[in-house]
Amino acid sequence: MEEPKITLGLIAHNNCKKDMVHLIQAYAHLMKGHHLIATKSTGELIRKHTGLPVILKESGPDGGELQLGGFVASGIIKAVIFLRDPLKRKSHEPDVTALMRVCDAHNIPLATNRATAACVLHTVLFHPDKLEDMPPKESDDDP
Repeated sequence: MEEPKITLGLIAHNNCKKDMVHLIQAYAHLMKGHHLIATKSTGELIRKHTGLPVILKESGPDGGELQLGGFVASGIIKAVIFLRDPLKRKSHEPDVTALMRVCDAHNIPLATNRATAACVLHTVLFHPDKLEDMPPKESDDDP
């Protein structure tokens, strides 16, 4: 029986794009057949250096984080790798916050550094069933 395909969202700030490429290169042989959606420049670099097909969305400042957030909210993206530069404030920080909020609201794994990205990719690629095993969020009315 074939494993279900997982759709991953990929975003990296400029200072982190090289780290994203190295991360995806390390897992590229396992990612074949899964679906990758990325912001424009991040996705172009991943395509160039791995040969993997990547669906490109707008760059982050042009609404790319919001587009990926829409895919999270609609249930398409099952995990997000967003390698952020924690030391540099971005003009589109509200979009970044919105993406993080929608991932939290929909219980979607969100990795924002290389260490958690490796953990998320390991789970997605080797134990995708664990993504579905999470108990539902309790009602805010419950004690």
